[in-house]
Amino acid sequence: MLLPALHRLSANLKSERENEYIGGLNKTIDCDGVKIGIFGLTTEYGSILVEKEIEKQFFFEKEKEGAEAIVSLLKEGGCDIIVGLTNIGFIHDSLLADSVSGIDIIIYTIICRTYGNLSSIGMLEINIDEKSRKIIGYKGDNITLFTEQYPPDIEIQKLLEE
Repeated sequence: MLLPALHRLSANLKSERENEYIGGLNKTIDCDGVKIGIFGLTTEYGSILVEKEIEKQFFFEKEKEGAEAIVSLLKEGGCDIIVGLTNIGFIHDSLLADSVSGIDIIIYTIICRTYGNLSSIGMLEINIDEKSRKIIGYKGDNITLFTEQYPPDIEIQKLLEE
């Protein structure tokens, strides 16, 4: 079984066969003159979490080394703000924020967290100084989607049950 052809963003996931990174390493966007670099990170323990057939296709590099390399690349590319989209767990996110300089936001430093099965949504508002292009403040919230107020989307519910 091969993985579906989805766009992937991971700074530490390589194809075993070609020894090349899977998908994109990063994405850069401009938001009102602020250059934002976004990178993905996959748990280095991925090989024990997937089916053996899939596991043979990939090599999972260490999270910290992948993050350090991509943050350096994004800084060299002139990014003002760096955001990590990670799949490494809350504790590992905290360790990563402490050990890798230059990460401004970690979504999954500011650690944002939502919970599974569309039971909540996260909101993060960041304030950026126009001159220094650095984060000077933020406000975040986790909004619980109570089913009494927000009935589940039937199509999404079917996908979750599969």
